[in-house]
Amino acid sequence: MVLAVDIGNTNIVLAVLAKATIKENTTVPVVTSLRVPTIQQYPTEMIEGVLSDLLSQGVITSTQIEKTVISSVVPILNQPFTAAVQKQLSHTPIFVTHEISLPITIDINTPESIGADRIANAVAGYNRYKKAVIVVDIGTATTIDVVTNDAVFIGGLIIPGPKTAIGGLVKHTAQLFEVPFEQPKYVVGKSTAAALQAGLFYSTVGGIDYIIEHIIKENNFKVCNVVATGGLSTDMDKHSRYIQQVAPFLTLEGLHIIGEMNESV
Repeated sequence: MVLAVDIGNTNIVLAVLAKATIKENTTVPVVTSLRVPTIQQYPTEMIEGVLSDLLSQGVITSTQIEKTVISSVVPILNQPFTAAVQKQLSHTPIFVTHEISLPITIDINTPESIGADRIANAVAGYNRYKKAVIVVDIGTATTIDVVTNDAVFIGGLIIPGPKTAIGGLVKHTAQLFEVPFEQPKYVVGKSTAAALQAGLFYSTVGGIDYIIEHIIKENNFKVCNVVATGGLSTDMDKHSRYIQQVAPFLTLEGLHIIGEMNESV
């Protein structure tokens, strides 16, 4: 089994995934998972505790985990995670970068700058369809990434995620406040709270659809699949004109696929 770890700016998601034949339009079985908040100064001992909590769910044992694959956008946590995995699981984790073996080609100007989560998303998205795919990841930041029909990652966009956007607005205004990211009853809000919620929700959905529309035109895609993931992607397939599927564990699926292609030490 593979331990996949997605270290994000807001949360860290750990999941043990069963070995599976990686083929078109399949998902990797998640055996057990755990989500914890990201703390910038996680000491190794705390990470060891998180791994113990994952194992204490009683579904698997440490000896069943053959390798660990990590996507991290918080570099300060890479070393303590490495030390914890080495101690708890007796191997060195594989960190996703553009330099390791991948089933897609990365064709951007600064491949060293691309987030590991974006690489994992692109890998998993292309694996699902084996055709051009746009992956929308809605979290602290919203990333929209593009893979062509011939498995080439050509880049994407990064914009503030919904909670980041409303947080920035609140920070710079005296009378506004945070509201939940969910569809309101009406587009036109009859209170400040309703106006904020409508603005946040519909600008997010509308903005994503506008971007996807232009990606499809710019690249002359005749057929293009669109999949969403991330903590704030729930039901986006019901609201967006382009998003066809929401895959909550898409990043972890990508990590599993990458893990199958690379050996830990």
